[in-house]
Amino acid sequence: MKRSWPPVPSRESFHRKRYWDTSYFWEICSVDSDDCFYENYFTVNPLPEHHTDQINILYIDEANYYEGINILDFESLGYSLALDRNGNEIWFADKYNFDDSKIMSVELLDNGNFTGFSNGKGYEFTVDSDIVFETPQELNVHHQILKSNHNT
Repeated sequence: MKRSWPPVPSRESFHRKRYWDTSYFWEICSVDSDDCFYENYFTVNPLPEHHTDQINILYIDEANYYEGINILDFESLGYSLALDRNGNEIWFADKYNFDDSKIMSVELLDNGNFTGFSNGKGYEFTVDSDIVFETPQELNVHHQILKSNHNT
């Protein structure tokens, strides 16, 4: 397999070194010849300019901490962010895809999407902040939106 520079980091290294705003590509090639079959790539977006410069975890209450990713709303900045237990950024919502450039994430759904709200509108949106569903403004969603078992 041929790899691009920089090499694809391990998951642990990725979070420590913060490989934001980096593109990667690789090819699947035969070991018996120079024939290559697939070229693949992905890009890690840069952190938004409005993102806080530093996040410090001061204390973790191990008795009440559940392993996994923590989704936080930075309400004053108008967006949501996912962090690991050490405060490393994992994901952020692109607030510019939503009404009034603001989105507060409420729930991670079983399908991998999120629910959230912004200025009276409720949303279901993807990890890439693409809107799947948007409520009418007149519903005036505030603090919570739930997705039913009927895909609504």
